[in-house]
Amino acid sequence: MLDKIENSRRFPINSLPRPRFFGLVALVGLVWFLGLQPVTAAPLKSVSTSPEQKVPVTVQGGSSIQLSSTFCGQTVNIMPLGNSITKGTGTGAVPNDDNFNYGYRYYLYNLLNSSTYYGFDFVGTRVHGFQSGYVFDYDHEGWGGYLADQLLPNVPGYLAATQPDVILLHIGTNDVAQRTDDNYAADVADVAGILDVIDAYSTDAIVILAQIIDQDRNDLDNYQQGAVSTFNGLLATMAQNRITSGDKLVLVDMYNALDYSPNGDMHFDEAYLPDDWLHPNDGGYEKMAGVWFSALEAIQPDCSAPVITTTAPVTGFVDEVYTYDVDAIGVPAPTYTLTTAPNGMTIDAGTGVISWTPAQNQTGSHNIVVEATSAAGTDTQAFAVTVLEQGIFLPFIQK
Repeated sequence: MLDKIENSRRFPINSLPRPRFFGLVALVGLVWFLGLQPVTAAPLKSVSTSPEQKVPVTVQGGSSIQLSSTFCGQTVNIMPLGNSITKGTGTGAVPNDDNFNYGYRYYLYNLLNSSTYYGFDFVGTRVHGFQSGYVFDYDHEGWGGYLADQLLPNVPGYLAATQPDVILLHIGTNDVAQRTDDNYAADVADVAGILDVIDAYSTDAIVILAQIIDQDRNDLDNYQQGAVSTFNGLLATMAQNRITSGDKLVLVDMYNALDYSPNGDMHFDEAYLPDDWLHPNDGGYEKMAGVWFSALEAIQPDCSAPVITTTAPVTGFVDEVYTYDVDAIGVPAPTYTLTTAPNGMTIDAGTGVISWTPAQNQTGSHNIVVEATSAAGTDTQAFAVTVLEQGIFLPFIQK
């Protein structure tokens, strides 16, 4: 398995140290002279794939569903779940050999790996495609020939073994193809059963449910006119009812994503894959990957790099406590560190409060650098503090 990869705290800004007599105007001038402005926030970083404990929580606002900011900087486990279309039959040098098959998984891996800022990991109990010559994440849960009711009893075990956060579900192709009547509602009920099992595993797991691709419309011996569209219509109604009830479910349209023309996305050279009317070719799988990718982009967590918003006091006095409450906005909330500081200066990692009591031998100017860091990035602020002796008055500057 290959791992890949606005909360705001408002604290009052502490006032400057006690002004000395005749010193206020001079102090303002000294702030202007010595104060350094925060530098620009760093760009979003690639997240770590270290095995941090995730909090599998999603947020739902109105009609939108997304992973919560607890996933910022953490790996999102994505399970491709379904039948042979999930496995990728019809791809690779040997189109009916599981170990050569990659399907949409290869194309989706590349899209995610190059375009998203959160870490991801395809998960599943099956590992296929490693003989394709392509390097990607081979884990999946695609079972060739399975109907929805055959997949259903095994799903609890798949989920328990691999702990997905997001499930990509494309199922129903074999159900429709093997049905001898028009009771597609029974097939949709089996898909609903799979969703029930996923809800029992975690009501916070997000399911991206596909309206399935059509059959090869040019195979006049096998094509079932209107069968898949009927199934998809019933599937959409079921899904919408669940979404209305608060299910963490996203419905995507694979049916209209493919080209079903004679030389389109369902066309195969008969010498390569004879008598196939259910699987797409590479072009079709690549389009499927694009649909999945758009849905995954829409649910990615809301992460924003920290930006320090406060300005440091730049004067301190011997034997008096100097404090500065560093404040930064960003999601998730950042932690704070001092990368450059005089002896004795400390910072609270959680609140950003700097504290320091300068000693007699620490008069003069001291350079200080503070960082606010989260999984989304880092912001740095550099400034200097001038420490004066007790009883030393700042000169009055007259214009």
